[in-house]
Amino acid sequence: WILDSTNGYVQEEGFAVELFTRGRNTLEALGKDFSLSWMDTGHNSNIVINLGSATEQYKGDLLDESRKTLSNMTLNLKEGQVNDFGGTIIGEGSFTKKGLGVLNFSGSNYSSGVTRVEEGTVLANGYFASNVSILPLGRLGGTGKIQGTLDNQGVVAPGNSIGALTVNRYIQSEDGILELEFSAGSCDRLIV
Repeated sequence: WILDSTNGYVQEEGFAVELFTRGRNTLEALGKDFSLSWMDTGHNSNIVINLGSATEQYKGDLLDESRKTLSNMTLNLKEGQVNDFGGTIIGEGSFTKKGLGVLNFSGSNYSSGVTRVEEGTVLANGYFASNVSILPLGRLGGTGKIQGTLDNQGVVAPGNSIGALTVNRYIQSEDGILELEFSAGSCDRLIV
């Protein structure tokens, strides 16, 4: 799937998942995990992605009454690709970033599911309500706020050059790297 501000979302060849548009700008995955290869909405987008709930029953499947609305989303950006997501993510599902591309996350992630950076870079220039995990091939930068715990097993580099990243709690593994930039009179800061 491709999500952008001009085309909305379109189906990629050979891949099918049930996405439902509720209202003009809200996408719901309706209990199925899904992947995006493009998530470029620009700053200040009004797009909402609902990752559902483990307790909310999906009412559209007459053959499976036990089906819930919980969905997990993966974004796979190839090397050289840069996306800016300025929308909102809600629900209980997890959000995983894969691929060597860069995601500038300038929106809000109110989902209670974990955000994982498995590969490439996420610039956290928005708000994250949940825990964020940076895996060994992942990198996190930005000047946003992480309300949950930031678990660093990769690289955390606050700022977009020199800047401050605010987190509620910070954990770093033995192999994790906290990369701070210094210049005359200023430096990166990780505010815990």
